[in-house]
Amino acid sequence: MSKQQLIDTLWEEAAAAKKLGAPISIPIAVAQAILESGWGRSKLSQECNNYFGIKGEYKGKSKQFITREENSKGESYYIKTSFRTYDTISDCFTDYGSIIRRLSWYQDAEDAAHIPKDFLKGLEVQRDALGKVMEPGWATDHAYFDKVWSIVKDHGLLNRVEDTKSGVEFGLVQIYSGNERQDFVPLKITIGNMSNGKAKLMIRVEPKQ
Repeated sequence: MSKQQLIDTLWEEAAAAKKLGAPISIPIAVAQAILESGWGRSKLSQECNNYFGIKGEYKGKSKQFITREENSKGESYYIKTSFRTYDTISDCFTDYGSIIRRLSWYQDAEDAAHIPKDFLKGLEVQRDALGKVMEPGWATDHAYFDKVWSIVKDHGLLNRVEDTKSGVEFGLVQIYSGNERQDFVPLKITIGNMSNGKAKLMIRVEPKQ
């Protein structure tokens, strides 16, 4: 599978998970999956359909691998631990979204699911001035944000359209300034989830010429 084919496959999986309600940013999810799986070449992704380096077990299934971690000083060390094993890639993406919704320290990411860069920031480890972890993040790698964001930029993931509409079409959005109506054209419609579990509709618009 070529890199572009992998990107297309991961994008479809991320989009499908988001349509089912996963509070994720599709470009970031794809970039994370690429980084964590080494472009789909890691044993973890090939043998376990685990594209996000998710530890633990899934429905009683897991497999042990050696993985690299970083301490508070950014120094590397290696541990052998269990990683979740999924029957399909779809299960992996669905679980990825469930983890973000369930764990409180990813609340900022969930709230910013429609803003890729802010979503990624919400997945970072939060440290104090001395480097002590205040809130865990997706990875202990101190350069994780830069690595993921580089993949997003280098492969034009922000330029792809997130088709997450649920059969709702809008021909015109009307906004009033006082008593004067101003017409806008919708550019992008996204249906997401709020922290209280309620649905939210986000519409990106531009002035109608």
